[in-house]
Amino acid sequence: MDWLETIHPMVVHFPIALLLVGLLVDGWGLIVRRASWLPKAALLLYVLGTGALIAAYFSGKQAAGALTWTDTTRVALDEHASWAEWTLWFFLILTVIRGAFRDNSSRVVTLILWLFMLPGVYLIWETGSHGAALVYRLGVPLQHIRTEQLEIQALPAAPEEDCEEETPQQAPSSEDIGCQGDLGELGNLR
Repeated sequence: MDWLETIHPMVVHFPIALLLVGLLVDGWGLIVRRASWLPKAALLLYVLGTGALIAAYFSGKQAAGALTWTDTTRVALDEHASWAEWTLWFFLILTVIRGAFRDNSSRVVTLILWLFMLPGVYLIWETGSHGAALVYRLGVPLQHIRTEQLEIQALPAAPEEDCEEETPQQAPSSEDIGCQGDLGELGNLR
């Protein structure tokens, strides 16, 4: 499952967005009692956010195994992984509990469950901050690229007899496009 290591930077933003919007929708549902669909929408966001959190956690573990770590970056990685694990278990457990009480129309129960979810914002913040520190402060690459997986293909060159040498003042004509040596704006870099 080598592909997991490359999707971590893309996946990590989904649980942040889904879980935080879920908390907002759940909170709004406590205020607006007429909208009976809000608690259901919040639960759906919690479930999707927790699923995305599971994907982010395991893709992060895979990505961490694909890189070489220094002592400094290893400590930062361990902190990030620890916060990620706490966040995962927190939302996994509370989403299951929230799902178990999905048919409960008691506003007090919903408020208590919502209050229990609030510390998750702090967990998301810490996990994200530690991940950002890995990338932006310590320079850990966002994506591990294996050179043996790259395939570089050259574009075929146009026949030489069809191309005329152009002077630097002359803009390429439509006939010159595709000729070997015609790089358009990049031609000035030579």
